[in-house]
Amino acid sequence: MKKRFIVLIVGLLSYFVVSAQFSVTGVDVVEYPQSDIAAVFVVDAFTDGVLSYTLPENKDVTWSYYDESGNKTIIKSEIQVNKTSIPLQNNSSLGYELDIQGELQYVWVFHYPDFEVQLDDIQIDTNTEDRCQFIQAQLFITANSMKYQGYNQQTMPYEVVRTFELAYDSAYFSQTTYEVESVVRKIEQTSYVQLTSPLMNTLYTLSGDQFARAFNRTKEISSAQVEAFAVQINPTASIQTRDGLNEKERDLSSSQTLRGSAPLEVEVLSYANVPAARYFDWCLSREADFSTCELQYIDKDFRYSFTQQIRYYVRLNVYNADATCKADTSYVIDIVDSFLEIPNVFTPNGDGRNDEFRVAYKSLIKFSGKVYDSWGRLVFSWTDPTKGWDGTI
Repeated sequence: MKKRFIVLIVGLLSYFVVSAQFSVTGVDVVEYPQSDIAAVFVVDAFTDGVLSYTLPENKDVTWSYYDESGNKTIIKSEIQVNKTSIPLQNNSSLGYELDIQGELQYVWVFHYPDFEVQLDDIQIDTNTEDRCQFIQAQLFITANSMKYQGYNQQTMPYEVVRTFELAYDSAYFSQTTYEVESVVRKIEQTSYVQLTSPLMNTLYTLSGDQFARAFNRTKEISSAQVEAFAVQINPTASIQTRDGLNEKERDLSSSQTLRGSAPLEVEVLSYANVPAARYFDWCLSREADFSTCELQYIDKDFRYSFTQQIRYYVRLNVYNADATCKADTSYVIDIVDSFLEIPNVFTPNGDGRNDEFRVAYKSLIKFSGKVYDSWGRLVFSWTDPTKGWDGTI
């Protein structure tokens, strides 16, 4: 069985991060992408951490730090510099203001160990209203809010959105078999996630957040295994082909109609996701509403030889173990009228045109052909209408 992977890669770790002209060096750091203030950095430690700024020309600068309550403290001032830096303060969440001759820039730095997430549990609810299509994952995550703002900001603080990865294996149909793909789904912190009902027994694993992954602090928690109950079919229908070129209307089928000349050898393969697909119910009827079934089958696939000129309808219902989920399909089967045309001339001269005496036909169940000479003697006979006589006596 083949296995493919769908992966979303999230998180950026660096020992040196630059945001426009701001940079953090000396510590493991992730920049949080946002456009609210000049920069937001998340660091794994404060020791040896340095926050720097590069100017296009020499200017006077003043550094300050401030907290969520608006308390501000000046760190230092410098005159006519084109690059300036300060050590990171030992604080779990702190804002920095850089005053460049009246132009104010704001940066916020979080100490991640003080905001590390706790993954408590993941529970899968399979009793949803549309459970045959969707289920729901309930995520229990404990994490302190990471809020940031500009100094004396009049609006509500902004908040860092944490992202997590939900990983699981999923079945998909490929040509004639079900294969497995490994899915890694990126989700924002939330309590509930809607998932497609699995076609195979599945385990769901939650990991994160993006900063934990970047700092090699990743935590994981897995659900109990979810037993597959959703039903899927990928039916294919076909008519057995025959080689005789003189048979008319051998196969006039379309997507949901099987039409051709008798004997019409019909095969419909369900390609269901066994074992979740447990019960198979085939109904062969002359009524389009399937009010009565002339024949019923319980096999996975349907095979039948139709010999009469008639229209039939065939339906497949597939159920899971408790018959709460179903997949279905149906086909029209048309057998064309019988037809036989006998040629009145042939030219067995080896030029490749009309070299054999052959009938043209459709929907013949039995056939017998005989050729007699002018004295009434049998010179050739055959029972396969696809064959012919080349004139040899």
